[in-house]
Amino acid sequence: MKLNNPKLNCFHKIIYAGTLLLALNFYSYAYKIELEIKDCPETAVYLGLHIGPDFEVLDTSFIKNGKATFNKNNKLHKGVYFIVVPPYSRFDILIQNTDTFSIRTTYNDLLNDLKITGEPEYQLFADMQKEISSINLLRSQLNIERDFYGKFQPDTLIFINNELKELDYKQFEIYSKYKRILDSNSFFYKILSILEPFKPDASIEELRYTNPEKHFEFYKKHYLDRIDFTEDFLIYTPEFIFHKLIEDYCFYFFDTRINNYQDVFYDIDYLISKTKDSQKINRYVLSYLISRYDKAKDVRLERFLVYIGKKYFLANSPLWLDPQAKAMIDFKLSSIQYNLIGDKAKDLTFEKSDGSKISIYELNSEYKILLFWEPDCDICNETVFVLLGQYQKIKENKAEILAVLTGENVEEWRDFVTEHDLPWVNAYDPKKNTGFQTYYGTFKTPRIYILNNENIILTKDIKPEKIVEFLVNDKIKSERNPFIYIFGQ
Repeated sequence: MKLNNPKLNCFHKIIYAGTLLLALNFYSYAYKIELEIKDCPETAVYLGLHIGPDFEVLDTSFIKNGKATFNKNNKLHKGVYFIVVPPYSRFDILIQNTDTFSIRTTYNDLLNDLKITGEPEYQLFADMQKEISSINLLRSQLNIERDFYGKFQPDTLIFINNELKELDYKQFEIYSKYKRILDSNSFFYKILSILEPFKPDASIEELRYTNPEKHFEFYKKHYLDRIDFTEDFLIYTPEFIFHKLIEDYCFYFFDTRINNYQDVFYDIDYLISKTKDSQKINRYVLSYLISRYDKAKDVRLERFLVYIGKKYFLANSPLWLDPQAKAMIDFKLSSIQYNLIGDKAKDLTFEKSDGSKISIYELNSEYKILLFWEPDCDICNETVFVLLGQYQKIKENKAEILAVLTGENVEEWRDFVTEHDLPWVNAYDPKKNTGFQTYYGTFKTPRIYILNNENIILTKDIKPEKIVEFLVNDKIKSERNPFIYIFGQ
């Protein structure tokens, strides 16, 4: 791929970098964590903080005679932290309000021998980890058995899967057990509320069969009730806690409903509105959303990126947004907002190699394949040769290719077209006044678009070797009984 604006690749990193900096809140007094690990060899040890799928290493100490101390002139805010004991060991610790305490354990069994002073919840958190660890060990063993017997004795899988479900129930019961003995205002309690499964009343579950739409609406409205959005520090937990719940919500209630994207826009607003009382959570969620839909595997989801970017980053820029990141978002949106899947493609008129004119809409075929490329791009050339080998099958599926030069070297392009006898429509923009760069986002090349005969964009950036398969499947879908197709959706 030839990237004509390489800075674009890093805009989501800049936003996340800002999220990481939220961890560095300095205060006027020092934390002190005394660590004692019996039988531990001399080694460096590290204190870090979870930030969803990311982490920040905050301090380094050195074990000598089994003891080390983490100590700096700043406060450790609430969160789930971790201590790494090289080469392979690590355990998590909870910090709420007290950041001066001690930890004792043994090198050969770090987790099971863990004793922590400070607040009572610190030891409870360690005890819970021990119970969950034993369940995870059994789960790992069952997963190995499932992989093995799935190949040689598949009839046993039902029993293994039932055992795995039982372990899930036991794990949820552990969360509930600890939650029952905690103050509902404690940070630990709020973490466990997220980890517990969502359990609507039986009357709601009955709606799954009697009124599926109402059942879905209830889940959508209440799925995030487990999160206290006023608790800033929930973002400082491992990936499977706050981050996972937001991730699941986006998948189930946004991504799966892309065909009804106008309705999803309201739900995106609803999610973001829940973060209004916490600048940290608001920043985290907005950063996650813009990054999620910038790199979505399903290109249809770019529509969400445009909506979120325009409304929450450009029209109403948050105070924490870096100017460079804002410029990158603006550039990215300008390159995709006119070529979203399901929208009508912009009609542009190009000049063919023989000097005659051709417009996109004038292509007379059931499917139109637009290729934006240039011959000094290696991947572009590979794409051209794949298309050349597939061209007969492409034509059999009632499609035609319009290949447009994006570069400046017209003579090199003419020579390439002639030398390889490219049989499709080859064209370029001699005066560079069509605006194809904006309408078709040619900041990178090659770019492929497939349009139907009404010039609706069906897909883009598809691998060239997958084009024939796409055409065949789209034709089957369009010829399917309308009732069956709609009902199937």
